Amino acid sequence: MHIERVPGIALSPSGAVAAYLGDWARVAPAYEYDWRRQESFERRAAYLSAGGYAGDRAAVAAALERYNRALGADEASLENARLLGRPETLAAVTGQQAGIFTGPAYSIYKAMTTIRLARQQSQRLGVPVVPVFWIAGEDHDWHEVSWVMVPAGNETRRLALSERFDGERRSVALAPMPASVSDLIDEFAQLMPDTEFKEEVIAHLREAAVGGPALDPEATGGAPSLADWFGRLMAWVFRGTGLVFLNSSDPALRRIEAPFFARACSSRRRWRRPVPLASTAGSGSWGLRVPLSRRRTA
Repeated sequence: MHIERVPGIALSPSGAVAAYLGDWARVAPAYEYDWRRQESFERRAAYLSAGGYAGDRAAVAAALERYNRALGADEASLENARLLGRPETLAAVTGQQAGIFTGPAYSIYKAMTTIRLARQQSQRLGVPVVPVFWIAGEDHDWHEVSWVMVPAGNETRRLALSERFDGERRSVALAPMPASVSDLIDEFAQLMPDTEFKEEVIAHLREAAVGGPALDPEATGGAPSLADWFGRLMAWVFRGTGLVFLNSSDPALRRIEAPFFARACSSRRRWRRPVPLASTAGSGSWGLRVPLSRRRTA
């Protein structure tokens, strides 16, 4: 076996990623902060401390504690959820779609990076910084999240749920866990090598798929959804780290967010400028993913 260390930027086909990591001047106009400089974190912390966030922190903290408790999160995560209710607490936030078996490997890498960043900035800023993982519960791309590639000897194997919810216009937080998940776990277990951890992992995959309360039992008929399964697995994997999970479909959070959406709609002109600016910054050698029209919209 030949093992070679590959720079992270080499794993991405996007020139924008390479510029973000190694040629900051090319993308700097699209960002308010320079992630490479500690002073950027200090400026952001000062902005937030001065009233940059005016929401109901107590209500947010209560909603997050309730959701994380439903996921079976441990006391470290519940304590951090409560900590978010304090005015001096900051958050380091990442997120990803709710894939099967915790989704692609980078879902794990994102969580690990955020946990480390929160610890680092808590020490440097002298205030609590809580790591938060945002679950895209409102994602409707069932085809994208219903499969995963896993090792199978010297190859990789594609495992997928057989049911499809694409035509039903359901988000992953509102679609009940398909019955085929049991067969999927069986197939996964057959592919995995025997280790001292295998039995525990497979047992937890099954338990998380059928047990525990659903975020929206009325929509899923009482059964957990793919987003619920993903959240329970991630909470189990990252127990002891203090990682807090947030589901974008959480009705309690949506009610709290309503004033922010109203304000964003009423201030839409303010948001028009950054989008073309970001497009211009990204229109160099790598091109635009979604070209923007300057035609006025309502």
